[in-house]
Amino acid sequence: MQRVDAAGRELVLRVLVTPRGALAEAGGISPAENLTLQTSSSVRGDLTFPAHSRIATVDVPVTLTGGPITDHPFDAYETDMELHLVRRRMGLTWPALGWMAATLFALAAFRNTAPGAPPIGSLLDYLAFFWAETLIAFCVIVVVVRAVRAEDPPPPRGAPVP
Repeated sequence: MQRVDAAGRELVLRVLVTPRGALAEAGGISPAENLTLQTSSSVRGDLTFPAHSRIATVDVPVTLTGGPITDHPFDAYETDMELHLVRRRMGLTWPALGWMAATLFALAAFRNTAPGAPPIGSLLDYLAFFWAETLIAFCVIVVVVRAVRAEDPPPPRGAPVP
């Protein structure tokens, strides 16, 4: 997320599209053929990437809906976004795994900045911290297990490696 403009009802996301499988050239940094990603009406148009050209990040404006800005600090906004991070036969999704692992360790430092530096085992820990750590650890385990199951089996001994 790059910017939120509550008055203009707009959110700007920075998106990096990475083609995979038959859609990608060697190295996965450019599409093998023209690539068009359909977006919702709130994004204001589809994203098109020409074949054989390196894909750069794109700033995508998304329309926000919800309460009026005059309700601050109780205003709330909504937008619909969909990411297909854990799919069949994709193998290990490194960005998702990296994000969850970093969050797992960053929460401990964030917890230590709580006002009054509460000791381990305080009410804060039982209401939020332990639950968040457990949920993130569970998600890391699910991503790794699904990725290991989705990976292709190793080639037989003596077979040429592609």
